[in-house]
Amino acid sequence: MAVDKAWSARVIDGTAKAEAIVSTQPFGFFGGVNPSTGLIIDKWHDLYGQNIKGKILDYPEGRGSTVGAAVVLELACAGLKMRREKGWD
Repeated sequence: MAVDKAWSARVIDGTAKAEAIVSTQPFGFFGGVNPSTGLIIDKWHDLYGQNIKGKILDYPEGRGSTVGAAVVLELACAGLKMRREKGWD
């Protein structure tokens, strides 16, 4: 699906422009992504094998526990910036 603009759930002020990877499935960071590389490692997820580094990650809702926030922090510390998107215009 090609789009020019997307609506985002904003965490901090700013804008983002990057390639987006899109999923129709809920996503959980704990056990879903390698925090050192950004590679999606959940073998049952439709984005398995893709890398979120430098990309906009679009998924409909979160899945799992609050430990996912620690994984997002690890991603940030590893320099793997990405942005969660929540819907299209």
